[in-house]
Amino acid sequence: MRLCFLVFLGALLTQSAVCAQSLDPNDWMNDLPTTGRIWSILENQAPWIVTEPLDSAGLQTGTLPYFAALGASWTENQILLNRFNITDPYIPGRPLIDPHLAELTAIEIQTIAKTPAWAGSGSAVELRTVQPFEETAGSAQVFFSGNALQRDSIHSEQLQHVIDASFTAGGRLGGKVPFVAAGFTQDLSKTLDGFSETIDGNAYGVLAQAVPYIQGDTRLEILGALQHLFNSHAGADPLTAPDATTRDTQDSQIVQLRGQKGKLEAGFGIVHAHVSSAFQNNAGDSILDLPERRLSGSAPLSSEGGRSRIEAYANTQKTYNRHNLNFDASYAWNAISNQWAGHTQHIFANGVEEQTLRWNEPADTSVHFQNIGLSAQDVWKPFDRLVMTAGLRFGVAAGGGISWTSLDPEITATIRVAEKGPVLIGSWSRYSHLMQGRYLDFGNTGTPAGGVYSGNTLVSRSGGAYSSIDQHLKQPYTNEIAVGAEQQFSNSWMIGVRFFRRDDHHLIGLQNTGVPFSTYLATTVLDPGNDGIEGTADDAELLLYNRDPTTFGHDFFVLTNPDGLANRCKGLRIYMEKAFANNWEFAASFVAMKSSGTTNPGNSVLQNDAGVIGTLGIDPNTLVLAQSTTYFDRGFIAKLTALHRWSNGFRVGVVARYYDGLPFARMLFVQGFNQGPFFVRATPRDNFPDGFRTEFNATLDVRASRQFGRWTVLADAFNLLDLNRNTRESDLTGPLFSSRIPILTQAPFALRLGLRWRF
Repeated sequence: MRLCFLVFLGALLTQSAVCAQSLDPNDWMNDLPTTGRIWSILENQAPWIVTEPLDSAGLQTGTLPYFAALGASWTENQILLNRFNITDPYIPGRPLIDPHLAELTAIEIQTIAKTPAWAGSGSAVELRTVQPFEETAGSAQVFFSGNALQRDSIHSEQLQHVIDASFTAGGRLGGKVPFVAAGFTQDLSKTLDGFSETIDGNAYGVLAQAVPYIQGDTRLEILGALQHLFNSHAGADPLTAPDATTRDTQDSQIVQLRGQKGKLEAGFGIVHAHVSSAFQNNAGDSILDLPERRLSGSAPLSSEGGRSRIEAYANTQKTYNRHNLNFDASYAWNAISNQWAGHTQHIFANGVEEQTLRWNEPADTSVHFQNIGLSAQDVWKPFDRLVMTAGLRFGVAAGGGISWTSLDPEITATIRVAEKGPVLIGSWSRYSHLMQGRYLDFGNTGTPAGGVYSGNTLVSRSGGAYSSIDQHLKQPYTNEIAVGAEQQFSNSWMIGVRFFRRDDHHLIGLQNTGVPFSTYLATTVLDPGNDGIEGTADDAELLLYNRDPTTFGHDFFVLTNPDGLANRCKGLRIYMEKAFANNWEFAASFVAMKSSGTTNPGNSVLQNDAGVIGTLGIDPNTLVLAQSTTYFDRGFIAKLTALHRWSNGFRVGVVARYYDGLPFARMLFVQGFNQGPFFVRATPRDNFPDGFRTEFNATLDVRASRQFGRWTVLADAFNLLDLNRNTRESDLTGPLFSSRIPILTQAPFALRLGLRWRF
């Protein structure tokens, strides 16, 4: 298959020349291998960002990957569409709409020294939609890949087919109103090793934008968009039976109204999404088998609800002398509704039923909160070689018993030490963390409540009815400092380095005030070590905690700022860029980082993250080795993109990526304690000195295209080297642990063919 791709590439290169075409503004998205989704751009172009999972060959169609940078929580990301926030208000970090690249003309990513207008300590990803056309024009394209176009190997995921079709067209409605429309449809079918059913995913959407009024420096724009996402088996996993997954859908609608008069810009927008995570056809109970953590029967919970945000903003600029002032104001009203249904879950340990989890379903909630943001930034150039930037953001987040007010300053200095010498850069910023709508579940009697039973005895309980929010809950914040230097060697070549450090404060977690730590009895447990065999040289003792049976059923959880929670990250980025010249461009970056965070037990993206509220702090066993490397810290990250354009219309784009492995802890399964079976970390999450990482992950993707007048033929090769590195490994203590048994691996080499028509 790889040979076929190289033959195809050579055939295109040797065709007769055609007239060179002018480049579109978004050719950087068209000439690199992508899956048509913004996640490809984040994977390829954003040096700091790690996505989970990689959207290789379109295998994640119908799902929204997680992403993070610089050790920040994925819940701290903001995604914006034309300046409007389209992030999920319930658990921020992922968008309520997932635009196709055919609908976009630019993607801007801010991570370090962010503009004060953007909230949160994570990355700000701003998407700009295609602008209405002055003249009739457009394009349509279709991509296809299937089982016959990929390597049949031992990779965990295998593609059956993926189809990606999209269009963009516009002109003047009635000969007067500039207009553009864009739409797409994507359809996926794949298999997963160890999962007995085919997984289907699809997405489709349409976007339309018009400029009904233009007069001098006054302009009014209207946008509307619809989108549908579907995943037939959300949570599909080799350890999860098909009936124990859920059928996930997300239907989204967006309306935006934006106006501009001179340097004043204002907008009003509404985004709404209906989200559903439904049971499969099986209506039976859920079964969890420990210690393997195999899930069968049905899923334990399903949910359905709505996410809405009504938002308004205004922005203006003022320039005088050597100052450039920018002022922003925004207001957002966020509404969240959820309905849950649950199935009884039977928990088995080594084939014997130990406990039963029962829900008081159905449960129904409706909450809302508000955000206000005011920011000002001054870019001052006192001397030709010195630029000073100072900004301040005032923020308010309030709702459901939480009220936060914040002031976030930002200072940046840029100085050129000589006329052709290096540019030195330094910055200090503070970022207040985002309000998560999920916080409002605590103390809300409408949220699900559950009890864990041993026979007829209630052992523990949880849920809205058995929780509250600390009246003095503080808003977390992050302090960031960065220094660096850049050197321009010519009009096209530049190299730079940036060092950074970030520290989180006042992180949010849980305390079980109904069952204080003093009611637990310290107990020594034998850890058989990495070989899982007792009596060998790597045996060790762990100090764990046995619950007093008289406290059973007394649990009461408080959402608060526990002492000792911390998250910090430091590192550097080295980068080199060659701007477009002599028909080619190039960019490369290398990131080295080290993070340390206090996170929940477990190794998944929904556990090993400082912003995820989980089981951390509910009992002393959850704090064992809790301080360690966070999920999105890959240690070393390298990315390279290169693009060459020939005068005969032939183009080749290359993307190479390298990530260190995923950090994980060896988990020890513990039985015989009063509270029932549980897992505890037996090692830190890291590769030094006693932790572990999966194998490094590396990919090489190539796009070859050839333009023939209005037509372009394209071929994408994903994972051209067909590496088969483990992306997830078994973390369970036992004799097989040292074998590093893979649970998931990189997607295989796949060839994706495309055809584009422009008019």
